[in-house]
Parts: sequence; C-alpha cells; structure tokens
Amino acid sequence: MFEMLGLFDDALVQYDELDALFTQFVLNHAVGASAEWLNNFADITCSTWDGLCLSQPINIEKRHLIKHGRASLLDLRNYLFARQCNLLFLVKRPWEAAQRSIPFMHNCIQELDLLEVSVLELVAEMNPWLREKFLAIYDLSSSHHS
Repeated sequence: MFEMLGLFDDALVQYDELDALFTQFVLNHAVGASAEWLNNFADITCSTWDGLCLSQPINIEKRHLIKHGRASLLDLRNYLFARQCNLLFLVKRPWEAAQRSIPFMHNCIQELDLLEVSVLELVAEMNPWLREKFLAIYDLSSSHHS
C-alpha cells in the first residue's frame, strides 16, 4: 500500500519488518515453537537456488508461488530481498542493497539449516549462485549510484 502511494521509505520499513518477523518464526521453529504454516517451507525441497531478479520491480513468478503455497524458503527469501533492493533503488540508496547482500545470503543458509530443508542438490550450485548474486547487486548498485 505504501509503495502505491509513493511512500517508498515506509514500504521499505514494512518489508524489513516482514523479513525480521519471518526470521523470528524460523528461530522459534528451531527451538520447538513452530507455526503450522512454516512447515510448508520446511517440506519443500530446494533443488535450485535461482538468481536474484532485480531487473523488474516485482517477480511475478515468485509472487505466484508464494500466493499458492508452492514457494520454497529460497523463493520467499529471494522475493523479499528483491523487493527490498528495488525500494532501496527508488529511495536512492543502492549502496545499502550491496551492504545487505552478505547478511541476506548468510541468513538464507542459516534458515535452511534451522528448518532442516533438504539442500543436497544445491551444494554444486553454491559458488555460481554466490557469484551471480554479487554481480547482480553490484551491477544494479553501480548503475543506480552514478
């Protein structure tokens, strides 16, 4: 809603709060206080770690997966992070997208571990994925900063 009104800073705060809330649910799950809906993310095997889509404001494919309960943890995390990056570009803070990239990736890996999501297929893809994420964020941050 805030974004539609052009209140991009407020929209970013909402996405940041949603991100933090989701992380808290994952942490609670790890200590036995699981929310039923969170089990869906733990049950969906992550067979790919798609590149971050920063070329469009909203990744319709990821949004559709989330809406219909077929998103993996990584789908949700990529969607949220892409939305945060897009808002950071709109408020002219591209460097912050780059600063958030390492904590984002670290958080994803921790959450996969906490939810005990099967990630065997991802091991071989990890290095190319990291390189792709960094390059996408660097390229967009550079183009928005100049």
